[in-house]
Amino acid sequence: MTDEAWLPDWRSFDIRADLAHYEGVRTRKLLFFDAFHLRHLRGLTFRMHQPVKDPANPVLRPEQPWEGWRSFWYGRAVLFDRRLGRYRAWYETRQDSTAPDGNWERAALKRIAYAESDDGVGWRRPSLRQHERDGSNDNSIISVGALGMHFANVIVDEHEADPRKRYKMMFYAQPPGRGRGELDEGMQVALSADGLRWWLPVDPHHAPVPSGRSWRAGSTTCADAISLYGWSEQHQRYVAFLKSNDVIPTRFRTICWSESEDFINWSRLVNVLAPDDADAPGTEFYYMTVFPCADLYVGLLSVYHNYDRRHAAWQPPTVEPPPELAAMNQHMDVRLTFSRDLQVWHQAGGRAPFVPNGPPGAWDAGVCYGSSIVPGPDGELLIYYAGTPMRHAEEDLIHAGTVRGGRLQGIFGGLGRLRPDGFVGLAAGAEPGTLETRPVVLSGAPLTANLRCAAGGEATVRMLDAEGNAVSGVEPTRLTGDHLHASLAVPAQLRERLRGSRVRLAATLRNAELFALTV
Repeated sequence: MTDEAWLPDWRSFDIRADLAHYEGVRTRKLLFFDAFHLRHLRGLTFRMHQPVKDPANPVLRPEQPWEGWRSFWYGRAVLFDRRLGRYRAWYETRQDSTAPDGNWERAALKRIAYAESDDGVGWRRPSLRQHERDGSNDNSIISVGALGMHFANVIVDEHEADPRKRYKMMFYAQPPGRGRGELDEGMQVALSADGLRWWLPVDPHHAPVPSGRSWRAGSTTCADAISLYGWSEQHQRYVAFLKSNDVIPTRFRTICWSESEDFINWSRLVNVLAPDDADAPGTEFYYMTVFPCADLYVGLLSVYHNYDRRHAAWQPPTVEPPPELAAMNQHMDVRLTFSRDLQVWHQAGGRAPFVPNGPPGAWDAGVCYGSSIVPGPDGELLIYYAGTPMRHAEEDLIHAGTVRGGRLQGIFGGLGRLRPDGFVGLAAGAEPGTLETRPVVLSGAPLTANLRCAAGGEATVRMLDAEGNAVSGVEPTRLTGDHLHASLAVPAQLRERLRGSRVRLAATLRNAELFALTV
C-alpha cells in the first residue's frame, strides 16, 4: 500500500495567530490533520497513512449455514468491551429462504448476528437461541420480533444511568412487506442491558425515521445506510449520521445529521457532507461511521464511484464512462474524514482512499465498506472494514452466493492496523522542515512526542513561551528512531510550576515524521 501526501505546495506556509480571543488550546493531545494547531509551518507535508491489512483477512467469513453468503460488520458494529475484556461484534447475515407458511420472522432476508473475540482477529459465535432458522435456534442471530435487521450500529453508552439501556443499537428495520405492510421500514433503535438481549423502546409501527416507502406526512425519510455516533458532550444530544437520497434535490447519496435528546425522537435530517466539484462525476457518499479522537472526530466515509448508473446498483448503465472515469465503475472504497464539531467535515489525504480496494481477484477487490475504529494492544488502532470481490453493480451481484474463480462471491469482515495516532503525520525529507504550534495550555503531565525518524533522520523539539522566547530551564530535545511516547526534556518540578501556562512547541524535522504532541 502507498500512503498519500497532500497540500504539496505548502513548502513555505505562515499561519497568522490573528484571533484576538485565542487564549490557548486546552487539549492534552495535538493531532495534525490540518493546520488548526499551527502558527507556523515550513517545508513539511501532510501525509495520510493507510492501515496495514491483516494477513489473516478476511477475519470474519461465513462459517455457519445460517450466515448465508454475508458475514460482515456494516455500520459502527465492533467494539472492545472493557467490562468484559473482549472484542464484540454485531454483524450482518443474509438468509434467502422463503416461508410458505407466512412466517416472516423466519423469512426476513437480513439478520444481525453476534460474535466475540479475545484478540480482535479470531471470532466465535455463541449460541443465543433467540431466532429459529431451518428448524433450529442454535445460532447467534439476534431477534427483535418480526423486524428484519440491517446496518447494525452498537455503542456502550457511558452517559446512560439506567443499566437496562446501557447498550444502544441503531439499525435499519426491514419488516414484512418492506414498508408497504403494517410495520414501518426505516431507522429503528433498540436497547439492551448486556448487548445480547434487545428490546424496542418504540412502537415498530412507527420508525423514528422512516424510509421513503413508509413516508408519512410531516416526516423526514432516510435510506438504508445509517450510522450512530452516540452521546455528544459537545452538543448534549445523541447524534446519528443517516444516508439520504432526498435532502439534496439531485437524488444522490449524501451524509445527513440527526440528533435526539432521548434516543427515541430524532430531528429532521440536515445534510453535512456531500460530493462537490472536486469529486469525479457520479461520486456518492454511501455512509460514514464516526469516532472521537483527541480533540477531533474521525470518520470512515464509504464512497460509491457510480458514474454510469448515478443512483442504483440494479439500474442498467445509462452511458459508457470516458477513459478518464474508468475507475467510476461501481466499486466502493473508504476515505478518511475529520471534524471538530460533528457538522463541518473535511476529507484527509487529498480524497485518496484510506482503505483501498484490493488488487483484481482479491476478496476485497470490488467494494470496501468502513466499519469501526477500536483501540488495540499498546494503543495500536484496529480498523475494521468489510469487503467483497463483487462491485456494487447488478452484473456482479447476480452471482452472490456462488463460487467464481475459486472464490465465494460474498461479503466478509476485514481488519487493518494503524500505529497509535497514525492517521496523519507532518513529514520532512532531506531538507529540514519546521513548525510552531499556537499557544497550548500545559496540563502538568509529562510532554511526549509520537514520531518516526528514518535512518539518518532526526527531530528537535523546543519549548517557547507565549511570546516566542525560549523557556528557561527547558533544553531542546533531540530525537532519532521511532517513538510512540518520546519524553521531552522538561524537569518534573518545572512542569508543575508551568501547569496552566500558555506555551508554544517548535520542532525541526529532517527525514522524519511527527504524528502527535501530548502536553
